[in-house]
Amino acid sequence: FLSIKIKQSKGDYSAPTFNGYVVLTGSMIPEIMEKDVVITKKIPAENLKVRDIITFASSDPRWKGTIITHRIIEKYKLNDGTYEFRSKGDNNNVADDLVQQENIFGKVILTIPKLGYLQMFLATKSGWIIGILIPCLCVVSYDILKLFKVVGRKAERKINKKKVNYVK
Repeated sequence: FLSIKIKQSKGDYSAPTFNGYVVLTGSMIPEIMEKDVVITKKIPAENLKVRDIITFASSDPRWKGTIITHRIIEKYKLNDGTYEFRSKGDNNNVADDLVQQENIFGKVILTIPKLGYLQMFLATKSGWIIGILIPCLCVVSYDILKLFKVVGRKAERKINKKKVNYVK
């Protein structure tokens, strides 16, 4: 998040180097299951190889702009020096349309099993309350209690100081 904000403040709106996505379908079973989180790293297209798993924005008119995570099954170098890739889900019968290199967000470098369930839970009202609101209220309440203790000690010292002065 910080990396994105720093880059944007400098006028750079390119995709971040690392990103995370929740997998919503079983197209990559058994390698990647539904609700797993994949972490991707942006790497140059020339470094991508057949068998790598990539996350990309679909250019297929039926799924235009949908973010997909599939395996590269073919790699093509075009005359202008750019690359296109054919991808396919491990659990799918049919390959995807060609993926242009500018539509690739990154290569999958890490899969975190079932973390997507937590993200989906936190997106609900009760998840937001339990996962975010209650912990925040606990921290604020704890800080308020600490503040009252500090103020109480200072007031007690003042009273004790006045008693000492009064006794003299």
